[in-house]
Amino acid sequence: MTEIIRSKEELINEINILRMQNTELKQELALYKDNNKSEEKYRFLYNSIDEGFAIVDVIFDKENKPYDFRYVELNPAYEKLTGIKGKDVIGKTAKELKLDFEDYRYETFGKVAVTGESIRSINEAKSLNIWADEYVFKIDLEKDNRIGILFSDITEKVMHDRKMEELMKMQDDLYVNVSHEFKTPLNVIFAANQVMDMYLKSEFLEDKREELINYNKSIKQNCYRITRLANNSVDLSKSNSGLLKIKLNNVNIVAVVENIVQSVSEYVKSKDLKIIFDTNVEEKIIACDPDIIERVMLNLISNAIKFSNQNGKIFVNVLSKEKTVKIQVKDTGIGIEKQHLNNIFNNFYQENKELSRKAEGSGIGLSLTKALITLHGGNISVESEVNKGTVFMFELPARTIEGPEFKEKNYSINKKVETIKIEFSDIYSIN
Repeated sequence: MTEIIRSKEELINEINILRMQNTELKQELALYKDNNKSEEKYRFLYNSIDEGFAIVDVIFDKENKPYDFRYVELNPAYEKLTGIKGKDVIGKTAKELKLDFEDYRYETFGKVAVTGESIRSINEAKSLNIWADEYVFKIDLEKDNRIGILFSDITEKVMHDRKMEELMKMQDDLYVNVSHEFKTPLNVIFAANQVMDMYLKSEFLEDKREELINYNKSIKQNCYRITRLANNSVDLSKSNSGLLKIKLNNVNIVAVVENIVQSVSEYVKSKDLKIIFDTNVEEKIIACDPDIIERVMLNLISNAIKFSNQNGKIFVNVLSKEKTVKIQVKDTGIGIEKQHLNNIFNNFYQENKELSRKAEGSGIGLSLTKALITLHGGNISVESEVNKGTVFMFELPARTIEGPEFKEKNYSINKKVETIKIEFSDIYSIN
């Protein structure tokens, strides 16, 4: 009986041992299962994130300075962003692969590997031809030289920010310039007004009649200048915000341009200049806003007058093509330096501040002119040679719109004269 009882006890102990072992096994299995799930999650994130991710071992020289690194692992995004393929680089060093990385990267990698402190920086990775937002961190505390690199390509953002900074600077320059341009005519008006007030209080008013007339002309002249500056500033602001609109009509563009040339011929002559009109067709009906085209032409002719020498010539040509109409305004003036040609139509850009100041220009006319041409679906360009002259060329689509048959628009003489006085207010005096 004793042996049988002992056997039962032994059996019970064995069962308990098996139960304990089974519990431990289940725990190990559960832990393995959790680890396996973690590994799956890690791999999913590793392969799906947009940021480039790489694991590298930093290599130090005898003086404990970082001079190279060996690739351990890298994700698909890293391959895409850098053009480096994992199958080609894993287990190899940057020096061995002859990869041209900047010195600051080795210094950063070494510092993180030694201190364990993470470093985030934005740098121009010239070797990759991108701007990178890079986060470098210690990835394995048991391995002193193993780090992780997480980075994204922010080139587009950096370029956008730079462009915005340049735009803000140009806007600041514009505000300073426009402020000056407003102050100049206002000061003239105030001065003329003060003198007129003094004369009006004088007992010898009739003796000052001619002077009063001249002061009144000066006031009117500078009112035109303010009007022109205000119109250009408002329209340029509308253009930048997409609010500037045009009214298309089917008109004879040849007649529109020729009428403008004829209307300003006396003004041009008074500056000891000659304006010549030419065309390869007598009539070309296209859809455009004649008021806007008149404004564009007056701006280009005004520029030609400003920067032409005495006895110079201005040529205005209309060239009819199959799908477009090309209009040229060419002068024999001082020309534009080559480095300014690519920026001359940019918002708030002054091609030559010294010349613009001498000619009383605000520096926004050409950017507005480009905007007005673009609204027509056209384009504008410029060619120039210093001391030989400049030619502005713009093309408009040779298309018409549905609507009433073409009818020549009759501009009132008074309106045309008023428009010319406004657009030419910075180069002529009111008679």
